[in-house]
Amino acid sequence: MTKAIHEFIGSGSRHKLIVCPSELDGLSYTDIGKSLSLKIKSESTASKISLIAQSELEKIMNDSLREHSEIREYIAIKNLGILLEPNLKLDITAFFSRYSASNPLFIHWEGDMKRNKLHFLTAENGVTINLDNISHIIA
Repeated sequence: MTKAIHEFIGSGSRHKLIVCPSELDGLSYTDIGKSLSLKIKSESTASKISLIAQSELEKIMNDSLREHSEIREYIAIKNLGILLEPNLKLDITAFFSRYSASNPLFIHWEGDMKRNKLHFLTAENGVTINLDNISHIIA
């Protein structure tokens, strides 16, 4: 883990969101896409899918809390595309804000990253997530 990440985690910032283009050694990542899709795949009621997804996502995130000898408790997640599915009606910015407020939240982000914006797929053709109001570092 880099010195910059350690300094960021040790800072007094309100959020601790660490965006990584690849998985960091020594961290255990939860595959959000796989975990959430397994939980909701049997649900055929489209009207309830959003509520079920939110409830299951909270359980998955709580189960994803891990211990690390240097940074203590953290959450690391990957395969986040499912969180952008319109039918799930999830607010990804609020999600990042919520879970990075209490512990460092490491996200493996395979999309584009430009300034304070994450782009799922590409900046020109995809979903943009604005991180202006969330303290973060791109590692």
